[in-house]
Amino acid sequence: VSTPATCKNALAVGATLSMGYIDPPEDPVTNFEIMEPVEYKKRPFQLVSSLFTPVFEFKANETVDLVMTEFPRVCEELSAKDRDAVKGKVVLVERGDCFFIEKVQKLKDAGSIGTIIYNNEESGSGFFKMASSEGGFFIDMPASSVPMSTGRLLAEAIKSSNSSVAKIRFVSRSDESLPAFESIAEYSSFGPTMDGRVKPDVVAPGEEIKSATSVDSDNQCATDRISGTSMATPLVAGITAIVRQYLVGGYYPLGERGMTKPTDTPPSGALIKGVIINGAAELKGFAQSGLPLEPAPSFRQGWGRVELDTSLPMPGSGRALKFADWKNLQSTGDEHVYCLTTPQTNLSSISVTLNWMDAPGALSGGGYLVNDLDLDIDVPEGSADVSWGASVHPDRKNNVEKAVILEPAGGEQYAIKVKAHQIQWPMGNGRGQLYALVVFGPEGIELNEGCEKLGSVIEEDLVVEDDEMVQVFDNQEGSSAMEASIAGNEE
Repeated sequence: VSTPATCKNALAVGATLSMGYIDPPEDPVTNFEIMEPVEYKKRPFQLVSSLFTPVFEFKANETVDLVMTEFPRVCEELSAKDRDAVKGKVVLVERGDCFFIEKVQKLKDAGSIGTIIYNNEESGSGFFKMASSEGGFFIDMPASSVPMSTGRLLAEAIKSSNSSVAKIRFVSRSDESLPAFESIAEYSSFGPTMDGRVKPDVVAPGEEIKSATSVDSDNQCATDRISGTSMATPLVAGITAIVRQYLVGGYYPLGERGMTKPTDTPPSGALIKGVIINGAAELKGFAQSGLPLEPAPSFRQGWGRVELDTSLPMPGSGRALKFADWKNLQSTGDEHVYCLTTPQTNLSSISVTLNWMDAPGALSGGGYLVNDLDLDIDVPEGSADVSWGASVHPDRKNNVEKAVILEPAGGEQYAIKVKAHQIQWPMGNGRGQLYALVVFGPEGIELNEGCEKLGSVIEEDLVVEDDEMVQVFDNQEGSSAMEASIAGNEE
């Protein structure tokens, strides 16, 4: 990916295919999910089986143990402790230092029942195929490969378990044809950028799109069907216009015109970009190489394919949009806390996105991310942690952070925290770093400033919505703290 799409504050767009259906790859792809520990429960992941072993799969809904060894690359002789630990279990292994067949054979000899090998570097390709270094060589134990981000997820699950054992469950094979828009186009440029950021941000259909081409001698406009990211980008530009109209034209919060009075205060660019990324759908398809796409956010698909119906609620959709815009963190260490309350019934996943327009950086000085904000979410006791997808958390490279509450608990509170990890370049005029926070989920969710968590009040500010603006009051009678809808006048 190249300039100007590498600009961190821009919304960079990649292209998916558009026409027809795409058949599943010849090499088997299997689907699993984490079952334990509870913090990672129901987190899905995909595997690509190696070319020198059986398909990596088990009996339907069978749960197996997943462990790691002391030296994760498994190129040395296993210790007696490791040999005992891997017996009857699947082993997570890091790529590198020796051949795939050496790693797999060593673990088979120790009594393991399978091997998952993860990439040892971040890559735009994501998944990779494993072949034998010796022609015709076959090991009778399933082995598979995953990208570095999936390896990181599985390693975190293992390490967070009291017994250093995670449990994973076989779900299915990916053997169905999918609509072409679920797969990325090979002509779509991908990251990482020079400083390791995710680009593109989102993707959209870009294959065989009817497009303006020329004006003939009779001054008549001509069109043709063309493929490219130049065809996907106008689609997303139109969507951003719809998002802006929705926010300023009185369609918020449920999509029916006249629900609120149109406002003269424009939504920030950070909010519009945040709404689009927050609603993006992770692609379920493949690269044209036949390999699965790395989970979002990735260097191929960004945060996924733009989806208006998961970005903006419409009448009768049963969904709701909440946001905070033009919010100001003054200096390093400052923190805002929001309370997300879930409805008792009709629950569905909730996506939360933090976005800010960062100050210019300098590659020569290593200042890619100048003002670094962090998004964190505290979950109710006994609930699964939120999913950060394929991203590293906390993120020190991107000025977008997105989390998904896959299975929210009903009638509970989630504390959403936005913290200034580092502000090196305040925006001036009394401002540090402005940001937008976007939440989309089932109808009935509420987003307030301040959150009572574990019996103690974190903050006591309350957001009160009226027809014209959002005003924030503290708990002292008659004390107005700010009018959040007025750009630059926070606090």
